[in-house]
Amino acid sequence: MTDLFSAESAPSEGRWHSSSQGLKGLVLGSTAFIDAMTGPCSQLATESAKRVLLSGTGLPPQLFEDVLVRALNRGKQLVRSAGLSFDLWRDSAEPETGDAGQTLSPSHSGLASQTQRGPTAIETNPMETLQALQASLREAKDLNTLLGTLVRALHRDGGFARVALALLNPNDSDQLIGRLLLGMDQPAPYLESLSGSLTKDHPHFLSLMKRAEPSLVEDFTKPMSYAVSPDFLRIWNPSSAIIAPLRVGTRPIVMIYGDNGSLPQRVLPKDFQAFQIFFSQTTLSMNRLAGVL
Repeated sequence: MTDLFSAESAPSEGRWHSSSQGLKGLVLGSTAFIDAMTGPCSQLATESAKRVLLSGTGLPPQLFEDVLVRALNRGKQLVRSAGLSFDLWRDSAEPETGDAGQTLSPSHSGLASQTQRGPTAIETNPMETLQALQASLREAKDLNTLLGTLVRALHRDGGFARVALALLNPNDSDQLIGRLLLGMDQPAPYLESLSGSLTKDHPHFLSLMKRAEPSLVEDFTKPMSYAVSPDFLRIWNPSSAIIAPLRVGTRPIVMIYGDNGSLPQRVLPKDFQAFQIFFSQTTLSMNRLAGVL
């Protein structure tokens, strides 16, 4: 590493073509970018440092922003876990006076503010939506159909961008098995990251599964009382989400997960209210189907 950095000057702005240029460019470029974000520099300086990384890597802008957001999120987690202050970090999408023509397009920025969503069916037609849900739940003849109805309703009528279902293994209540996901083109890795031992891989999920009502996780980037699976954080990259256990009697058998997409998209208070409506109706129907009610 010492030989690499003493052999030549810093790579100029442009595409990096050799492995040594790439390694050196990433280290120096990332350092300059973080210095610009945490120092007194202007937004223009931050975007200039970002452009060096973008042009050097040659990545498409959308992919580059996704990688950048994930890296910053991981860095924030490490900073907080070390007990350090986080006040110096600025959102690189924060508006600031200067030459706006020198910044990356906000449409390609993963750090931009949350995309505005239109009103959902449960907001615009609450009675009709609830009646349709109840009718679909009553028609379900088995647990699989009923759970599928819930996932589809949360995604379609509740407006959640991503909804996942994970079952507790009936032969081993410590094993979580990701089974169903709406909102992603390639669900396999997402479901895989939801699977595993609750005590070893998903202690935070286990703590939420012990509760009777849905839980809103407001910020996955903050330290939590129980550990969150690194694979889950890496693949889902969530900002906030709602997690709830579905029970037959007192026994949890299913975990439902819903969010509005990866960082910086957030779950809003109105989303939590909608989730509770779908959750309560499904809990009643599950217990009726099982003969508990």
